[in-house]
Amino acid sequence: MAYALLAQLSAEYGLYTSFVGFLLYWAFATSKDITIGTVAVMSQLVGNIVLRVRDDHPQYAPEDIARSLALISGAVLLFIGLTRLGWIVEFIPLVAITSFMTESGVDRQMAINHMGHVVLTSHLLPLMKSTAEKGNTVRITVQASNAHQGAPSDIKFESLEEINEDKGANANYGRSKLANILYARYFARKVTANGHPDVVMNATHPGFVSTKQTKVDILEAFPLAGYGMAVGMEPFKKDQFEGAVPTVYAATVTKESGQYLCPPIVPEAGSKLAQDDELGDRLMELTRKVVMEKTKRKSADQGCPFDDLVLH
Repeated sequence: MAYALLAQLSAEYGLYTSFVGFLLYWAFATSKDITIGTVAVMSQLVGNIVLRVRDDHPQYAPEDIARSLALISGAVLLFIGLTRLGWIVEFIPLVAITSFMTESGVDRQMAINHMGHVVLTSHLLPLMKSTAEKGNTVRITVQASNAHQGAPSDIKFESLEEINEDKGANANYGRSKLANILYARYFARKVTANGHPDVVMNATHPGFVSTKQTKVDILEAFPLAGYGMAVGMEPFKKDQFEGAVPTVYAATVTKESGQYLCPPIVPEAGSKLAQDDELGDRLMELTRKVVMEKTKRKSADQGCPFDDLVLH
């Protein structure tokens, strides 16, 4: 029913589609269906199309628009199946299939690389502060990257629609890594410099490291060109122990906060966007807004203190 509402349809359509598809698969003994994107993402896309069409053609009911879209999509899939062109799916990058969005309709890179860290850190912040008050230094590290330089130059962090916009694999990843650095510097201003000098956070860059991401995952985003990174550049990569040096230093030694540490242990300024405190403020306000809206029933309504989401 929730998926139906996302698609701007009545809730009963969600109940209908939840069992009709299963019955059809059972009746026709089909073994696999090719679906581009998750159900939540598809529902959101259908909903956006319904709204756009309704703006120009208010005489059409949402159900009729959704049916037409389903008919067109089904015709394309039927053509691919009858002509045995299903193999072309293997050449579609994973980023296109998943749409890089979570089930909540948030860009997957931003949700995993940034917002998840903020939520965890914010919930543990009272414990970290009390630990520091006992004479300890609490160190938090954020795994950033020099890929933050590839973030869109016009980024504002003003709306969910903006961070959900697909700018390409490199730009999407760079956007999340930019958020990592901005968050560390925001934390340094709002927490470390605001009465808690022994609670520090720093962002780190591991360097050019041989990992699953640079050897396997790269082929999902770039099925052909990725071999240049996975194979051709392998002799020039660091091993994982060398790549861990900045993070280990940030987690065990440093007393500073808000730095961007690059190999071996060199504080760098980062890009111009990474030095923009106002941009960092907007990022964190948007983070608070999105997290609260998407998790309200399981967080704010249960007493989660959103005022302490590292905003004071």
